[in-house]
Amino acid sequence: MLLYSTMLDVNDTLTKEKFIQLVIKWNQESQYEENVIPCLVWDGQMNVSYGDDQHWLEIEEYRNGILSLSAIKKLRKMAGSGTAIM
Repeated sequence: MLLYSTMLDVNDTLTKEKFIQLVIKWNQESQYEENVIPCLVWDGQMNVSYGDDQHWLEIEEYRNGILSLSAIKKLRKMAGSGTAIM
């Protein structure tokens, strides 16, 4: 499993909405077609997920205002190993 976490300051320039739009753009314009979540159109809602059985994006806003975005890709099961979540 590959896990990456960071905290970014959100201000007048980088709002939560702009950050979500940036993450979606990053996904939709990926040079790796297998990583693109098809038909991903964000309607401004928080606490939603988009995708299918193999990969998805979750957007959550906690009560304290902290924003969490999780992009997850399920890898195919390889001989002798379990399913990995990225």
